[in-house]
Amino acid sequence: KLIHKKTSKPTFFILVDMVWCGFRYMAGYMDYVVFEFYNLNAKQRKTHVTRGKNNEFVKLLNDKNYWDIFNDKIEFNKRFAKYIKRGWLDLRITSLEDFASFVEKYPVIIVKPIDGKCGKGIEKITIDGETDVRALYSALLDNGQVLVEEFVRQHKDLMRLFPNSLNTLRLVTINYKGKVSLVFAGIRMGMGKSVVDNLNSGGLAAVIDKETGIISTPGADKLGETFDKHPDTGTEIIGFHIPKFSEAVATVKEAATVVPQIGYTAWDIAVSDDDIQLIEGNQYPGHDIYQMPCHITDGYGILPVLNKAIGK
Repeated sequence: KLIHKKTSKPTFFILVDMVWCGFRYMAGYMDYVVFEFYNLNAKQRKTHVTRGKNNEFVKLLNDKNYWDIFNDKIEFNKRFAKYIKRGWLDLRITSLEDFASFVEKYPVIIVKPIDGKCGKGIEKITIDGETDVRALYSALLDNGQVLVEEFVRQHKDLMRLFPNSLNTLRLVTINYKGKVSLVFAGIRMGMGKSVVDNLNSGGLAAVIDKETGIISTPGADKLGETFDKHPDTGTEIIGFHIPKFSEAVATVKEAATVVPQIGYTAWDIAVSDDDIQLIEGNQYPGHDIYQMPCHITDGYGILPVLNKAIGK
């Protein structure tokens, strides 16, 4: 009905076409909406990484026996310690005294559940003279926010995009038979009052040219609304040069070899003034960011890029 209002196409025709796309292109109904399949022809549709196609890559490349390393953020920090480069602790095995020492050293912290998705449960907390550290310690344990990390201060250039969230790079790699390919590069930005940059939490996403490290598309929100300038800061999005981009790419290509049993990974990267920090890795990459209509050319998706990475 939403598509009918937008396009005036008959509701029954849309429904039949949506079902057809499910069978023919393994497209979920949200794929049909977000990728605007109702505006695409068969040649364009078959180039899209749909939910079903994304699942096929996960099944082919990611051994379920190793998923827990990525699902559990604390296990992830342990395995990828070389790339974390920030203070953190597991509140489940941390005493009140050690927690107090940690927040004295790092008065701005990020707290997370160990298995949260889409930015849910993530909070930024500033410790000051009014903070009841004992009460905070108990509340975090009760809320399951047991991963406590030093707040990452992002690169001064990225602050110009949006200063209230950590604006992370989303770099997707495929490690196939020992060859690591970068198949997608994007950036996510917070918006409004959000302290996280996830699309599902109200953020924006844009595509980065993999060769130049320059943002090549407008920012877009989950509903597909586009922005040439960030709506809060007025910073031009298209043409924005990502600092230390080549270093970030080198980092994820190296990280992709640490657990080769997970060959298809979406990495979230923070860029600070001093270094590149790995925030997390996702063994079940979200595919919606890849092919929003404003992010692709002439309606063609990036399935051929992923296929090329596995020699298909």
